[in-house]
Amino acid sequence: MNTNNYTIKLDKIKTEIPIEYCIFSDDILPKNNFIGFNYAILHSGFLSIELSGKLFATPNNFGYLTNANSNLISDKIYNLSKIKIHNEYLLTQAPVFRVDVTEDISVNDDPKYYISEYRQILKGCTDKLTVYKYRDMTYITGFSLVPKTLNNFRASVYIKGKEIRKYRNKDYRKNFTKEFLKQTENIIRFECQYRKYKDMRKVFNIRNNKTPTISDILNCKNNVVADFFENLTD
Repeated sequence: MNTNNYTIKLDKIKTEIPIEYCIFSDDILPKNNFIGFNYAILHSGFLSIELSGKLFATPNNFGYLTNANSNLISDKIYNLSKIKIHNEYLLTQAPVFRVDVTEDISVNDDPKYYISEYRQILKGCTDKLTVYKYRDMTYITGFSLVPKTLNNFRASVYIKGKEIRKYRNKDYRKNFTKEFLKQTENIIRFECQYRKYKDMRKVFNIRNNKTPTISDILNCKNNVVADFFENLTD
């Protein structure tokens, strides 16, 4: 599904950047975890980075990594960690090892009904995929699926409001208003996680033999999440 007006939204990115493209404060730790940014200084001379859309959370929005805010990633990282990263290198040169693409759908009725119904539909596709519970949720609040034809790939469907109220998200929840947290109970998240270059090249329209970067992925005009789920039951 291609549209010039579509904005791809990323939940997580894993990458690395040479330390010569980073400026560290004197008291920097070898590794640390923040909301939206985890890092580790590797012996190979690289900084391993995991970015999350949580960097851009607002009182009424979960936060996503998009083309519109990608130029602010370095500033967000610096505000959290006092590590200054070369933003242009991060976007256009650093290899992407994992990317989670997401779409959120708001429903008027009980979202457990939709998740249950969709899982029933997928039961007819057991020759194509295997379905698991999503993390520590029940099957009626979230599930993950792994196609049998793809390696290092996972898709997930879950009620965002249930996931966001888990203990592991207690600090992240502080970003949001009570009204927005109430609304999240009716939001279903659809997510696709890619870990192989060849899969990223295919779905994000990246030329053959090119190492995928954050800019390559954000410049994609395909709704890759919708494409994946629509093709499941074809």
